[in-house]
Amino acid sequence: PRVNRRWTPMTLVLVSVPILTFALGTWQVQRLSWKKDLIKDLENKMALEPIGLPKHINPKVIPEFEYRKVKLKGRFDHAKEIFIESRTREAELGYHLITPFYPDNGGEPILINRGFIKREFKNPQSRPLSR
Repeated sequence: PRVNRRWTPMTLVLVSVPILTFALGTWQVQRLSWKKDLIKDLENKMALEPIGLPKHINPKVIPEFEYRKVKLKGRFDHAKEIFIESRTREAELGYHLITPFYPDNGGEPILINRGFIKREFKNPQSRPLSR
């Protein structure tokens, strides 16, 4: 007797699920290794000594500054602050604060993400580190 070996939609699903699951599992293991290497690289950069920021930055070397601590001297321009509204942290309403910083060396202004601030600290005089 001849056996009907047609591939029904259900057979295709049953065959493809284990193959797909194995492929996704392999991808996740590779992704874990990549993620661990990325975290290690970032931790190493964060542990380096702070570097001075040059007056003019060549765009080709910008990747060298990623996740590095940088020493800056200058002043914040609170009149041009940017408040990203409707943010919460630990059930507190507030903003993410972006402030232009003018380096003493005369370089271009730099936008500094100063992180989350509560609403009561919107006024620069109420922020201890802004004076």
